[in-house]
Amino acid sequence: MAYETREFNYDSPEDRARAAEIATEAFGRALTFEELDGSLKMPARRPRVIVGAYEGQQLVALNCFIPHDLMFRGELVSVYQSCFTATDSKHRGKGLFSRVVTHAKELFREQGVAFIIGFPNEASAPIFHTTLGFRSLGGFCHVVVPNLPGLQRWSLREPSEGEWLLTSGGYGQNDAQLVAHKRRKHGAAFFEHDHEGNYLWGRLAVRKRLPLLEIGGVILNEPKTFRVSLSRAMGAARVVGARLLPHVSSVYTRLLRQYAVTPHASHLIVCDLNSRVDETTVFNFWQGIVDVF
Repeated sequence: MAYETREFNYDSPEDRARAAEIATEAFGRALTFEELDGSLKMPARRPRVIVGAYEGQQLVALNCFIPHDLMFRGELVSVYQSCFTATDSKHRGKGLFSRVVTHAKELFREQGVAFIIGFPNEASAPIFHTTLGFRSLGGFCHVVVPNLPGLQRWSLREPSEGEWLLTSGGYGQNDAQLVAHKRRKHGAAFFEHDHEGNYLWGRLAVRKRLPLLEIGGVILNEPKTFRVSLSRAMGAARVVGARLLPHVSSVYTRLLRQYAVTPHASHLIVCDLNSRVDETTVFNFWQGIVDVF
């Protein structure tokens, strides 16, 4: 039987049950539809979207899209983030992933969406690049800052008095939307800290049996005090260190003395729809924008 791609029917109990069944099989852990759908509900101007491939009336594959209102030169720009791909095992190898994402590209282009972003894994990245027209625009820097004031200066530079991180020339993640979303997602593990007008947020994690603060986003009012702000956040969180993962193009990399692009975080990929971005475009992203953060 031929396949058809179309938007997911949220009002259909059959579609909801099948989505949970397919996702559970694909991700290797029990998932309810409410859990899957909850991970998509960003408080953005556009709704979350699931596009499915159907054999007759039965859902056999899906790809989810999270809406974002990025900040760009004082305006909000609508984009979607591709995430959570799943195909019924009986229907794999038939190009359904490509068909579903192609359908979404056409839908979003008609709706005026600027572009689609994504952070693919090793399995999906080749398809995005070779078949679907996505380009890789770099990975995330990786620095672990110890909760020892005497050692923090080796990881972080201190901007000079009056030095500001100008972000108007690049796309900024919408921290207000992300914080509302991640606070609901992480519950007690969500962490936020204010100091001198600087705001840091992220999640509390345990890595190699040690408590660590993983920074998901930063809003800087006074860059000169960032190191002190981070130190106080680590003290409040009672962790041994903080993990910083800004995107390699981000102006926030100016805060780091040295860094390496981490092989353990996905690269940013972009597909142009109604706006053009390239290798010179600045993305003031932190790891918190990634769907699995």
